[in-house]
Formats: sequence, structure tokens, C-alpha cells
Amino acid sequence: MGTGTVVLVVLAVLGVGTVVGILARAGRREAEAEKARLKEQARVQALRSLESIWATSPLEFEEYIAELCRRDGCTGVLRVGAANDLGADVTGRLPEARSAVQALRETPHRR
Repeated sequence: MGTGTVVLVVLAVLGVGTVVGILARAGRREAEAEKARLKEQARVQALRSLESIWATSPLEFEEYIAELCRRDGCTGVLRVGAANDLGADVTGRLPEARSAVQALRETPHRR
């Protein structure tokens, strides 16, 4: 192999390395942009979800709280309260104890 051939091979390798580096950086930028887009989408969805919670009736809100208890591992969850009562609205059992929840929902402007 002559000196000219070696120089061409080195330049070709450097060129390929540069292209690979550029593509890798572009891929990282694209992944970061997608992560930011998904985070914003989750934030918007959470706001929509919160608005739908504020729109529920008192009994629907208590059932929503009961669903959260079931989701988080409580067993034997019951909605036992009624609107404007002063006692437990949801009861359930955790592995270490019984639990009672009083579901209070204030107006949206006084969170």
C-alpha cells in the first residue's frame, strides 16, 4: 500500500467517524425532544384529569377516592359515606391496619 492509499483510508475512516458522531448526537437530541414532549403531554393530561375530578358529584368523588385506595393495594374497600356526613367516607384494609378516609374536596380556587 502506498502512502497515498494510506492517507485515503485514514481520511475515509475519519469521515465515517464524523458521520457516525453527527448521527449519534442527532439521535440524542431527538430522544431528548421526545422525552420533553411526553413530559408536557403528561402535564396536560394531569390538568385535564384534575378538571374532571372537580366536575364530579360528592358521591362520585368518594368513589374516585375508593378507586385510588384499591389501586394502591387496599383490600375490602367500601364507600360508606354520604354527602355532608362527618364520618368516614371510604374504609379498607392495609396489610398492617384498617384504614378510614374522609374525602374532602374544597373549591378549585382554594386548593
